[in-house]
Amino acid sequence: MYSVGQFVMGFGAGGERYRCAELARMLGVHPTTVLRWIHKGWLTAAESTNRGWLIRRRAVRRLLVDYPSAVTTIMEARVRMWQRYHGQPTPAGPSE
Repeated sequence: MYSVGQFVMGFGAGGERYRCAELARMLGVHPTTVLRWIHKGWLTAAESTNRGWLIRRRAVRRLLVDYPSAVTTIMEARVRMWQRYHGQPTPAGPSE
């Protein structure tokens, strides 16, 4: 299975920005979850008049480092759902 550390490496310190829906799709969560992280202060974002919230790549990296349980809990739930649905263990991802 992938670790949070391996997942974080995909989000460098660059200046790329994401919209809520884009980030939600990348992380495999609902856009409402991303908004919840913003409102809790876990994810820094800037409100744009025409594009909604804009989230910098470094803010995503900070979320994954400072609040790993926010994402790992979701990932673990998805793994359990996959296992129940298929009745078998998930395929192994890269080792740590």
